[in-house]
Amino acid sequence: MFLAFAAASMFKALNGLSGLELVSKKELIWIQLVVAVAFLIRRGAEDVATYLYPSRSAQVQPEKLTSPGVGMSWISVAVRVIVFVMIAVPFFGFGWVTLAAALLTAIPMALKIYEDQLPNWLWLNKWYPRGVFRFALLLVLGVYISTWLLGHHASDAQIRQTYNLLLLPGIVAALIELIGRQGWEWPDTWAKRYAGVCIWAFAVCLVTGVVSLG
Repeated sequence: MFLAFAAASMFKALNGLSGLELVSKKELIWIQLVVAVAFLIRRGAEDVATYLYPSRSAQVQPEKLTSPGVGMSWISVAVRVIVFVMIAVPFFGFGWVTLAAALLTAIPMALKIYEDQLPNWLWLNKWYPRGVFRFALLLVLGVYISTWLLGHHASDAQIRQTYNLLLLPGIVAALIELIGRQGWEWPDTWAKRYAGVCIWAFAVCLVTGVVSLG
């Protein structure tokens, strides 16, 4: 469901990229609705297909995905950094802040290429937040950090000079996940599912502005 809000944000960003009002607020609601319905239809169709044809579904799933080579992985990192810069420049300009932000995003991607050589801490994998809980936690952390850095009425100049710092929570989270990447699976209980639904609802309300932390 977060895809609906992400899609709306991307369409809304077209206004900033073009300098024109290509998408209005009324259209954003319809975009969210269409993406949400399409997502539910797709997931529902997948669940039905898995339930009706369990053997065929298992056969079409690869047993193990082949990891790309080191060279291809570095090319992937370079391409993603270039795309990041291309998207950031129309909003924030091309300067040391944008380059620093691109470097920050590249660090966890580059380290992931050699993750097999990094330590793996089981206790960290056990207790580090994951899934929707991790997403909601980063949302809350991002709200407080942005408020601390920018206040409630930030100017365009303030945002351009500090937006790379707003990436730090996500970068730190990605680095933590590299050294606590595997080894523990929490049992799938109903208590866990109900808690996940509550956290998911809170995150949706926070993203849509229904809940405000400021």
